[in-house]
Amino acid sequence: MSRFKPGISEPRSSLLHSSYSAPVSTQAAPVLSSLATKPEPPKSFEPVRPQAPHRPNMFESLGFWSFCIYQISASLTDLLTRFLGRIYVSTVALIAVPIFWLFSTTRFRALRHPMGRWWAAFAILLIIDLPFSVWRHGTFDMLVNYIPRSYLILFYITAFALSFERCRTLMHVGIIAASAELFIAVKFGGYSEDGRYRVTDSIFAGNSNGLAMMLLLGAITLSFLFYEKGIFKKLYAAMAMTVSVIYILRTGSRGCLLAAICYAALIFVLSRQKMITLALALVFGVVGVATVPSLAMGRLMLLFSSAPTTDASAVQSQEQRVILLKRSLLETVKHPLFGVGPEQFAVAVAGEKLKRGEYAPWLGTHNSFTQVSSECGIPAFVCYCAVIFYSLRLNYRLLKASRKYPEYAKFEGFAATLLSSMMVYCICTFFFHMAYTGTLPGIAGLTLAVHYAAQEAMGEDYATVFAGRSPRRLARA
Repeated sequence: MSRFKPGISEPRSSLLHSSYSAPVSTQAAPVLSSLATKPEPPKSFEPVRPQAPHRPNMFESLGFWSFCIYQISASLTDLLTRFLGRIYVSTVALIAVPIFWLFSTTRFRALRHPMGRWWAAFAILLIIDLPFSVWRHGTFDMLVNYIPRSYLILFYITAFALSFERCRTLMHVGIIAASAELFIAVKFGGYSEDGRYRVTDSIFAGNSNGLAMMLLLGAITLSFLFYEKGIFKKLYAAMAMTVSVIYILRTGSRGCLLAAICYAALIFVLSRQKMITLALALVFGVVGVATVPSLAMGRLMLLFSSAPTTDASAVQSQEQRVILLKRSLLETVKHPLFGVGPEQFAVAVAGEKLKRGEYAPWLGTHNSFTQVSSECGIPAFVCYCAVIFYSLRLNYRLLKASRKYPEYAKFEGFAATLLSSMMVYCICTFFFHMAYTGTLPGIAGLTLAVHYAAQEAMGEDYATVFAGRSPRRLARA
């Protein structure tokens, strides 16, 4: 998905639309076309009408390919910089994508679903928070950088990925970006003084935790190849994921280790071939543990044990995160509506310490959820969590539908990959502060685009299949 600085895709992974309406298709009801009456969807179900296929215009096609370039531009920039000097590949794409988006007829397509409306409300609240920020200029600069580069990714994807094939292309672009990031980690990474692996001079992977999360989300994106046809795709995915595990463990990131364990458990539960899945997980784990240095391993073991350790930096980091978590919760209580200002937690805390003549380290919350609540207020926090909830819900429902009905099996890879990505994002960001990046909008945007593609494919079946009820004709058969 995206980058770990303001500005899932992601670029993959890390958009606002005007209302779009298309005529209802008369050819998209493969299961319920014989019914005289349509079953009423449950009240809890999102009331989204089935849409006919939209034929992309010139701006939507150009915007799609420009966005694909933008998705891999961060990795490409990081790679080319090492051979050709500073080359910012994303500059042209960053200018082109918003222009094509503004001229597209589907620019507000995301607002048809509650997820898009919650995401739009999140941006409105960020802007409302600006006058109440402890440092207005800093917040203004952050918003100017964050909104076009990262926030709008959700709207870009839903505006340009107008078909199943385009969603699949975006997933393949994410695989290319993940492969490039893995190559950079292997080729140019090294160990710091504390024994943790990182890419020291990287634009995006200079931090060990950031590198670990980037590689973990990349490994999940690579797992999409297991749902594709072709033995070589599956072999490449297995090989790349094994290498990713090795370097994830070398970073010594405990948050990413916990997320990786949860991901393995989720895939085992969801897998149809549990023995093969278990064998692959064991191979990944054994190879990773056998190659991780002792310093990084000792740090990782703190996740499972409270025994005394000689790694003072790891213990200090853990204690510091607890203090920051408590402080961010305190700031949430003190500023429940508007927070201290987007990306201004460190400014607020440091300012108070300096007034008392104390040393003031410039530290963030180390938790994306309390980052939003303390910096943007509880209303923005609710919007942020709502987008995560809808993404998890849509992917889970689509995964069930794709497994139950063979005609929708092509969506299984998307649902499993995006469900895993969002789960890992939630776990990792409980230990990192990266709310203002493109990772969340990248995962959520592709989730919504795939949801629309599934809605188009299901036609009149959409309400019953997505609600988990069997269509009557299939039940009779």
